Amino acid sequence: MKLRIHGDNIIECERALSLIALAYNGKVVAKSKNIVMPFYSIQAKDKEFFEVELLGGHDR
Repeated sequence: MKLRIHGDNIIECERALSLIALAYNGKVVAKSKNIVMPFYSIQAKDKEFFEVELLGGHDR
């Protein structure tokens, strides 16, 4: 499943990502090194639960 987290800034998006991973007892794995729109996956027990894109607001 692919998720997109929209927030006012990337830090806020990363906090939401951490909370989702914690809820699934998973770990966050970076899939890209793009600093503008980072891409991660949440994995647990060798299974990928989510692919996650973080979208900061950029002066909204």
